[in-house]
Amino acid sequence: IDKILAEMRSGKLADAEALIKMREAKEEMTGKKDESIPERVAKINGADIFYRNLHPILSGHSLSDEQLEEVVCDLFAILQAGTTIDWHRLTDAQRALRNQIDDYVYDEIKTKYSLDIGNEDLASIVEKVMELALENPEIFG
Repeated sequence: IDKILAEMRSGKLADAEALIKMREAKEEMTGKKDESIPERVAKINGADIFYRNLHPILSGHSLSDEQLEEVVCDLFAILQAGTTIDWHRLTDAQRALRNQIDDYVYDEIKTKYSLDIGNEDLASIVEKVMELALENPEIFG
């Protein structure tokens, strides 16, 4: 941005061109373009946060990239379906959501993918999902 402003002040850059470059810089900063996020996850607004944070936890337990994508998309769908207005302020709503996530983690992740993963690790996944959801309530509801 400083470079663009300096070029504009010195007359090397026309106003219209400077505006275009400033918009490109803004998009680059706010667009969160991350090539490491799979396309399926990137299409869902906010799911990238969950992918980035769950990838290190789940990839250590022999889940393939495709399985990891599916898990993240499924968990995100549970969150979207289970959240209502002010869900992040309502203890009962959070408890119900936590139970749904807990059921999915234990029934689907451990059983469906036959993972040798301890209950502590499964509980940490549930906690991480809830933590991320509560830190980003604007994504849901």
